[in-house]
Formats: sequence, C-alpha cells, structure tokens
Amino acid sequence: MSSTTVTSSIPPTVAASKATVATSKIAVRTSSVTSSMATSVTKSSMTIFYAATKTTVASSMTTPDSSVSTSDSSVTTLDSSMTTADSSVASSVATATISTASSVATVATSKATVATFKATVTTDGLRIRLGETATTTNRTCAS
Repeated sequence: MSSTTVTSSIPPTVAASKATVATSKIAVRTSSVTSSMATSVTKSSMTIFYAATKTTVASSMTTPDSSVSTSDSSVTTLDSSMTTADSSVASSVATATISTASSVATVATSKATVATFKATVTTDGLRIRLGETATTTNRTCAS
C-alpha cells in the first residue's frame, strides 16, 4: 500500500479577495470608531452647553424669586391693613349695635307714651259719657 500526499495551494484570486475583505473590515471599524468619537464629542459639548444654560436659567430665576419675596412682604402689609380694617369694622358694628339698642329703647319709650295717651283718652271718653267734665268729680244724671 502506498500513501498519497495531496498538496493544495490557495489560488491567487481567492487570496486577493480575502485581503480585500480584511481591508474593508478595517475600514468599517475605523469608520465606526470615528463616528462613535464624533458622537461622544458632540454629547460632551452639548452637556457643557446644557450645564451653562442651566446656570444662566438658575441665575435668571433668582431675580424673580427676590421679586416674589418683595411681593410677599407687600401681601403681609396688606394683611396687617386688613386686620386694622377688620377692627375698624368691628368698632363700627359695635357702635351701630349701641345706636340700634338706643333707638329700640326710644321706640319703646314712645310706645309707652302712646299707650299712656290712649289710656288717658279712653278715661276721658268714659268720663264724658258718664257726664263728667275735667273739673268735676260728681256725675250729673239726667232726670
């Protein structure tokens, strides 16, 4: 029995194709890395810009906040003014209540006076009907 050795060699065309594919892969990877780096740089720049913008906005917000604080103190002043107004109203109501009570008392006195006057008129009428006069106390009866 004899052994046979088979020797094969890669054809030049196939070798060239493999080299081309390898070069293409390197180019794709380089492109990918470059693209990734560009994205990274852009993100970094945007982050810095965003941070700066936030700082600017924050400093801008501080001014309105101080204005609001001033407004708050103004509102407090208004509140104290309202308290004064409330106490004035309370005094006015108290005065009005006293005036009303006084008026009610006056009306009551007037009613009492009228009642007394009515009683007097009724008594006088009875006297006149009985034949009495204001100066006499004796009745004069008709015969």
